[in-house]
Amino acid sequence: MVNRENYEKSATKENVLTDDEIEALLDAIKTMYEEFVVKGLLYTGLRESAFHHMKESWVDFDRRLIRVPRKQRCMVCDSCKKPRYTKSGNETKAANTWVPKTSAGTRTIPMVPEVQEILDWYFNQQGHKTVIEQYRWRQNLYNTVRKVGKRAKIDHPVFPHALRGTFATILAKKDFDMWEIKDTLGWKTIQPAIFYINLAGEQIKKSFEEKW
Repeated sequence: MVNRENYEKSATKENVLTDDEIEALLDAIKTMYEEFVVKGLLYTGLRESAFHHMKESWVDFDRRLIRVPRKQRCMVCDSCKKPRYTKSGNETKAANTWVPKTSAGTRTIPMVPEVQEILDWYFNQQGHKTVIEQYRWRQNLYNTVRKVGKRAKIDHPVFPHALRGTFATILAKKDFDMWEIKDTLGWKTIQPAIFYINLAGEQIKKSFEEKW
């Protein structure tokens, strides 16, 4: 059985996709719903939980923006149903409420061309109002990404949080600076952004050496 906790928290950086692996992953997509999940996670940098709770109202197609709210009502997820408290007993999250992992997770994300078309297909052409109505459980998203990754014959685990890290390297290769990457990914500090900028440089160097 896959240990999701291990993959998502400790092995994300080791499983970021290279450019060739991204191409293989996209080529392995067979359905529009697979494309929605894979591209939606890969080209927004949203955490799996945020993507799972995304609503049509988050997406501004005219301005090409995705706005992650500070909080949102959710009656589905067990983690959302329970209130959250500090050690001193102050409530930090009300019952039946979803909130981003950190306050920095509340942000506006530019909608890149690679994801705009598939979001339009899902929300406008198919008429869905939420991601949850199609993927009631987060495990469904996880399984979709894993299935496409295996079909692509990528020789390491492919999972939603690895796609989030991959998006950071995509931005780094396009010369976004550490502050822009930090804000787009919703990190509290610039340290993760610095790591992925360095990783992007290592990937470019390795690719150059292999091709040379």
